[in-house]
Amino acid sequence: MGGPLALLWLGLARAADLPLVLNFDESDGGLEVSGDPAQWEWGLPSAGPDPGGARVWATRLDRDYMHEADDLLRFPPADLHGVDRPVLGLSHWYEIAPGDVGVVELLLDGEWTAVEPVYGSPDPAGWTGESGGWRTDWVDLRGVQDLHDVRLRFRSDAAGAEAGWVLGAAQVAAGDPVPPQITLGAVPSDTTELVGPYIVTATILDDVGLSAAELVWVREGEGAARVALAELSPGFWSGGIPGAAPGTSTVWWIEADDGTNRASSSAQSFRVYLPAPTGLRGPEGRVVDTHATLTWTPPESVFSVERYRVWRGDSLVAESTAPIADAPLLGPVDLFTVSARFQTPSGLYEGDRSAVAQVAASVPEISALRPTLAWAGDAVHLSLTGRNLLLVDGAVQLDLGEGVEITEINVIDVDHLEAELSISAEAEAGPRTLWVETGGLRLAASTSVQIEPGERRPQITGLDPAELQPGEQATVRLRLSRALAGPAQRVDAGEGVVVGAVRAVGPSAAPFALDVELTALPDAVLGERQVTVDDGERLWTGGRLRVRPPDPPAARVCSASSTSSSWWVMLPGALLCAAGRRRLRRS
Repeated sequence: MGGPLALLWLGLARAADLPLVLNFDESDGGLEVSGDPAQWEWGLPSAGPDPGGARVWATRLDRDYMHEADDLLRFPPADLHGVDRPVLGLSHWYEIAPGDVGVVELLLDGEWTAVEPVYGSPDPAGWTGESGGWRTDWVDLRGVQDLHDVRLRFRSDAAGAEAGWVLGAAQVAAGDPVPPQITLGAVPSDTTELVGPYIVTATILDDVGLSAAELVWVREGEGAARVALAELSPGFWSGGIPGAAPGTSTVWWIEADDGTNRASSSAQSFRVYLPAPTGLRGPEGRVVDTHATLTWTPPESVFSVERYRVWRGDSLVAESTAPIADAPLLGPVDLFTVSARFQTPSGLYEGDRSAVAQVAASVPEISALRPTLAWAGDAVHLSLTGRNLLLVDGAVQLDLGEGVEITEINVIDVDHLEAELSISAEAEAGPRTLWVETGGLRLAASTSVQIEPGERRPQITGLDPAELQPGEQATVRLRLSRALAGPAQRVDAGEGVVVGAVRAVGPSAAPFALDVELTALPDAVLGERQVTVDDGERLWTGGRLRVRPPDPPAARVCSASSTSSSWWVMLPGALLCAAGRRRLRRS
């Protein structure tokens, strides 16, 4: 096979033209295929590694290689006379079944001889097994007069087959093109050791000789630090990374230099930490509560635990000096972890967090409270609604602090109750927290009840008219000091006075007066009585209605006495009386 790049090689194949680079993306590079069954192929692969869209040489491009093969891929001619230590570099990938192998062969003294790469191959027989990705190997070509005397040989038996051997690129260079080879030995793992050093060992080889080998590391917030490795025995090197505080992650690698080439190992990392508590657990099943008791097993450490900290996500929710704590619940599912704070010679440090413990919860809460404003001396209707309260009639207690008496509690359902409150006229003004005791729980309403001084308490400020006679009906206007909380649900004018229609005066949403039809029964007890208005939140008082005696009948002024000797003096009055009686009879 041939192509433009093969002609380039032939035209530049002189010692002064090194290094020579062979890339197969544009041509097959002039490599020759032979052997049995001669399965080497050039092109875009659909099996094996991903070459990033570039063309390659492969034992087969789209399937596993064939059994019982002995296939050859020979490089094109290139004069190597006079080249000081020519070296062939291969960029390749392989996945080769056990018993099958790939090697490089050189034509030396008229015979094809298999040779090992500079730093050897994973298997004494050659390349077999898996490469673990693309890799570069170098082959010393000393003794070879022409690149045409170099070939790849692939052999397979009758057993299993894999994706095969893939050549992505090749180059020939002179002198010392081979970088050092670094093979890591002992590497630090995550540790609870704070002091250090953390030991690293490696086997570092070079085909010419090392000039430097260093251990390099980086920690968060710090620049790169480095220390020279010590050669403990030929090719075996060691170094140490200083100790670190708990929670510190260290990224490190080894750099080796032979004066011409520099190599780095793959980056490694480890973390210094303090252990987490274990066995974190909470109540089983679904919890109906505001808190859950969590327990755990203390961590094993040479350092003492100063305290434990319980977390919900990244929020600290509880602390404890013992391996137990009550953690507040949000529901429906709370995820908790716990950590320990250790007392170390360097101070207090937080340890790792435990595995997550899950608590299923139906958390009782008071979601609505009405009213939230009251006055000293008030009589108030309280309405309370919540979730997961499990209210039971006769088993609920309310507490709004000193000076507030709970006179009645009616449980409407498991999450709703109504109560009657009597607030003392001497009750101290200020916000009050309503506490609800139910089912062994004591819950606080998130909204407080504000008690205002009694002199500003909403009241009925006057009645017009303020008097009725027995048997009299009248529309009485009740003047109010402020708006009702809602429509008047009930008006009471005392025994013997019947309340009829009630109409708001002014805006319907905020009436400052009511017109109330009142009828005093004929047998209504005379005297004053208090008028009250219930707006659903409180009883309004302050209005006084008087049932007064009926007006007396008109007095008679006529006299029929005939004994008076001065009858002519009374004659005009008698005439007037007679005239009046005649008018009454006519009417």
